[in-house]
Amino acid sequence: MNKERLDESAVQIELRECHEYIRHAFGLYVGWFTFFLTTILAAVAWSFVSSLDKNGKLVAPGLFYGVVGFFEVQIILGLLGTKLVRRSLAAQDARALCLLKIFADEAQGDYKPMSPVPEGLHGALDTMRIALIANLVFWFIAAAAVAILTYNGYSVGGTQSAHLG
Repeated sequence: MNKERLDESAVQIELRECHEYIRHAFGLYVGWFTFFLTTILAAVAWSFVSSLDKNGKLVAPGLFYGVVGFFEVQIILGLLGTKLVRRSLAAQDARALCLLKIFADEAQGDYKPMSPVPEGLHGALDTMRIALIANLVFWFIAAAAVAILTYNGYSVGGTQSAHLG
C-alpha cells in the first residue's frame, strides 16, 4: 500500500469506495441491459421465423408464444431489477454527498458539495426503463397481432411473392 493511501482519512476512503461502487454498478447494469435486449430481439426473431411454414403461416405457435411469454416475464423482472439498481445508486449517491458535506464543513470556505452522480446517469436509467417498458408492450402487441391474423387465416410472414403465387 502506498503512503498516499495510508494518509487518507476514513471519510476519504469511504467516499472513493462510493464512487467506485457507483461506476461499477452502473457499468454492470449497462452491460446487462445491452445483452438482455439483444438476446430478446434475437430469440423472438428466431422463434417467429422458426414457427412459420414456407407460405408464412404459423405452424408452431407454442414456440413463438412460449418465447414471447418467457421474455415478457424476463422484461418484468428486468424492470424490477432496474428499480433496485436505481435505489442502490441513489443510496450511494446520498452517502457520497453526506461525506462531501463533511469535507465542506472542514473546509469552511465556499465549497458547496454536489452530487457525484451526473444527471445524465439518471437520464440514462430513465431511458433504459422506458426501453424495457416499450419492449414489454411491443412484444405483447406483436404476439396479439400474430394470434389475430393466424385465427383469421392470414399469413403472418414470408414474402409478398408467396401470397401472389
